[in-house]
Amino acid sequence: MAKAKAKKVFPTVGPAGSHDGDSVQGRTSRQLTFPMAHLDSRPSSAGSSKADKVEVGRLTREQKLKVAAAAGVAYGPEFSAETAILKFRKEKFREMLIYFVFVLFFTIGSLISRDVTGNHYFLRTARNLVLGRELESADFAQTFDDTASDEDCWEYLVDVVPNLLYTEQWYNGDAFTSEETGFWLHYNLIVGKPRLRQLRVATEPCVVPPRFESSYETCFPAYSSSTEDTTVHFGFNGTELPFQPDSELKSSSFGGQFFDYGGGGFVIDLPHPLNATQAEVKAILQDLKTRKWTDKATRALFFDFAMYNPTLNLFLSVRLLFEFLEYGAVTPVSSFRVMRMGMVSTMDRLSWGLDALVYCFVLYFMLQDIK
Repeated sequence: MAKAKAKKVFPTVGPAGSHDGDSVQGRTSRQLTFPMAHLDSRPSSAGSSKADKVEVGRLTREQKLKVAAAAGVAYGPEFSAETAILKFRKEKFREMLIYFVFVLFFTIGSLISRDVTGNHYFLRTARNLVLGRELESADFAQTFDDTASDEDCWEYLVDVVPNLLYTEQWYNGDAFTSEETGFWLHYNLIVGKPRLRQLRVATEPCVVPPRFESSYETCFPAYSSSTEDTTVHFGFNGTELPFQPDSELKSSSFGGQFFDYGGGGFVIDLPHPLNATQAEVKAILQDLKTRKWTDKATRALFFDFAMYNPTLNLFLSVRLLFEFLEYGAVTPVSSFRVMRMGMVSTMDRLSWGLDALVYCFVLYFMLQDIK
């Protein structure tokens, strides 16, 4: 008996009369469905969710172009919708896996044990004691934040600073030993020398009505980089004090309440608490006050000091700024910064490592968006 002649199967003609040449590449290609809602920017309703899923063998040419664009492959005679969809799904799975790892590292880095409580109370204690100490010579309760004139400024420096940083005895009157000297509140080592830094302006001719020209010939302008005075000033005991630029002092500019001040200036370093007594430091400050170290040319007076707590492994930087304004007022500005420098424990290294990984992921996501 003659064998039955095999019937030739032609590819399915999809909607819009498109020829599905891709379905002949695999017997299961007709069974593979793809959610077209991912390729269409139009909103879809719940009732159309089934209609959005079409078989690969029934994709129109427009839908194939969208699949090719989503998968990042070129559309041409050799284009396979099935291969493009599988590539698209693998790419999305890889992106989900990378994002999951990023979220995992970010969560661990956020929840890892960090001594936030110690940082907060260390900062708050320093702020309350430095800013809340009352002036001894004031007739009423006056603190740093109540400073309004150059007299208030020098009363704070002469009365408060020596008692604040140069303590010499315990609460019961016992003198400090050599091992106990140089600490603030007995636990915090004072790092470096406390520093006074002054910024001054050069004089300029006054622009006034003619009737006042004979009375006001020289004026002292507001602070700016162009009006800053970089000539020689005097220091302790009247010695010559040169101007030091920010590159030499290794300091940066600082924003006050009214102006941004440069990092240079005329600097006087007070003795370290290990090498001077409270009376000696008070005598130095009193000498500067007596010699009128600040005058009408002064625009900013900084007082900086730093300390280190070995138990918390924290540094505290304190900056007190007195802004001398061109109309005579003095405005106080304070800055307290707690920082951790260096890695001394396994937890510190783990925290730094997780932070670095998170930043690397963020950089990777930014580069992917740029592409």
